Order: sequence, then C-alpha cells, then structure tokens
Amino acid sequence: MSHVPFRMERLMDRLYATDEILDFVGRGTYASVFKGVSLVDGDKVSKGSPVALKVFEKRGLSLDRMCQDIVREVEILRHLNHPNCLQFIDCFQTEYHIVIVTNFVDGKELYKTLRDGIMTEAQVRSVARQLLEVVNYLHSQVRVVHRDIKPENVLVTSTEDGGFHLTLVDFGLARTLSKGRRCVGDRLLGGNVWQLSPAPSAAPADSLESSYTDSPLIATPCGTINYAAPETVRSLVQSGHLATTAELMPRMDMFAVGTILYVMFCRKLPFQNRGNKVQLVKVMEVGPLFEEPEWRNVPPEAVDIIRLLLSFDPGQRPKASDVLQSAWFLKKNESGGVADFLPMTSQCEEG
Repeated sequence: MSHVPFRMERLMDRLYATDEILDFVGRGTYASVFKGVSLVDGDKVSKGSPVALKVFEKRGLSLDRMCQDIVREVEILRHLNHPNCLQFIDCFQTEYHIVIVTNFVDGKELYKTLRDGIMTEAQVRSVARQLLEVVNYLHSQVRVVHRDIKPENVLVTSTEDGGFHLTLVDFGLARTLSKGRRCVGDRLLGGNVWQLSPAPSAAPADSLESSYTDSPLIATPCGTINYAAPETVRSLVQSGHLATTAELMPRMDMFAVGTILYVMFCRKLPFQNRGNKVQLVKVMEVGPLFEEPEWRNVPPEAVDIIRLLLSFDPGQRPKASDVLQSAWFLKKNESGGVADFLPMTSQCEEG
C-alpha cells in the first residue's frame, strides 16, 4: 500500500468509541461504516458527540490508485460546507486502518422511506428541492460531481413540521471538475480529472467501475446502472470506458436526480434493467413513459421537469439552478390537504 498523507494514531478507540456489532451501519467492498462517539473535544466535534466512521482496512488497499481515491474523497469532503451535505470532521490512520470521520446523520435511506409509506406532493417537492440545491452547490460552487446519486445515498430525517431534511452522503465516487494539478496533503494529484479511463482490474458485469470511475475501489453497488445516464450505459456496451467533458459530466448527476424524482412519484424505475444493456440504451432513447395510474394526479409541470432531466441527449438536461427556477419548484408547499397525497403503489423497486 502506498503512503497516505494522514496523521498516524496508535489506536482508533483512543479517539472514538464504537461497537463493531451494535454500531455497524453498512459495508462496501473496501470500507465499513460505524456509528461512533467522540471521546475528545476537537475543532469540529465535541466530546460525546455522535460521529460516522468510515473504516478502510489497509490490507485490502493493494493498488496505489485505491489510496489516491481515499485521499481524493477526503480532499473533497474537506471543502464541503452545505446543510444537505456530509460534514467532514477528521481523518487519520492506524497501523491497520484508514479512518474518515464525518457527522452522523440519524436518518433513513430515501429508498426505505419510499418503501415504508407514501409521500405527499409537497414532501416530494421539498426533498427534490433540497437535492437540487445541494447538487447545484456541488456543481457551481465547489466544482464537484457526485457520480453516485441514488436513493441509497440520500438520507432523510423527519422534521417536526411533517417534512424531511435531506443529506447527500457517500462521496467515494465524487470527482472535481477543476482542470490541472492540485495539491492534496503532501501529494500532487494532477491531470484533466474529468477524463475517465478504465480501472486496471476487471469489473463485475453490472458494476460501472470500468466506465463510471477511474478507481478500482468501486466494484459493488456504487455507481449502480439503474441510475446511470444513457451515455454511461452506452459506453459499457461500446468501449468499456467513458471520456467526457467538464461541461457534460454534471449532466450525469442531473439524470440521476431525474430518476430519483421519477421514483418518488411512482416507486418504479423509469427504465428497467433486465441485463440487456443494448436494449436498455434503446429504451432510454425513446424516453420515459408516464402511463402508470400513479401519474394521473402528478402536476404536468412536474412531469415536464422529469422528462427533461431524463433526456437521452445530455446537452438537453437542464442545470440544477435552472430546475430550481421552474414553476413547480417555486410553488409554495401546502401541507394537510387531501389533494396533496399521491396515490402510490405498494411496492418500491430498489435501484
């Protein structure tokens, strides 16, 4: 494993207390996430505060690019300052682990929220508005693309007024749109970072590792094809890699936002992935259908937004800032009215 520019600590449990079983949150290919409690006062956290610990095992980081990916994720997290984003707290390494510490979000995955009950039109609009606001912040202010926007990476917390507060998590696939070389810790990561090339190792059939990221860290549900833009799926079919432009990369995020908005209204994916990627591209080119009974009570202006976001041509997809200025999003939320409730189906398809 190559060097990472994080301070060395003797033991993790001298700083943060956690239980490997009771506080387990989730696991990916190379990292596990735990809820923890800070044992010390720091610049960004006070003693006794809950935190989230993303723990990588060093023995699993056999390629230099894997370590570069972690360094890049930390560098991006350091620059985020938005109420709907994870907040970076700390990062360090021990003899056997690398640990990224963020605030702990006591929320539920959007997918689980949709599965457990209906959402009103006002709630859908509020969640979508928050998602668009954080995406607009990423694209226009910090110049970052998330590249893995899906319901599993959107946490929602119930608020006292009956609504939801949204937090976008998991920046493991995120990339900066800044061109040229930039300093990260005591290392330089350079090049035109939006030029994506295949990872050096083979990827599973439905993983977007070879086309959606230049990192071998992402080999499992991350970058799921169900929320991938048509140009990404087409790249899997044609060449196995994706080279795009800084201008168009954010439009991939916007396609994912459109897919989430579609799912929030009808609990079904706009395009079904049945293993045939060639056919999937053809279906995407036709465009989404709005024929399900669930769409009868959806405002036409909301349907128009979704249709634009799911455009086959990435150049036709609007920016987040433009969507936020559309009539449907400028409408004030009204709660409590029977007409606000949307007739949802009883099953939600997981992405």
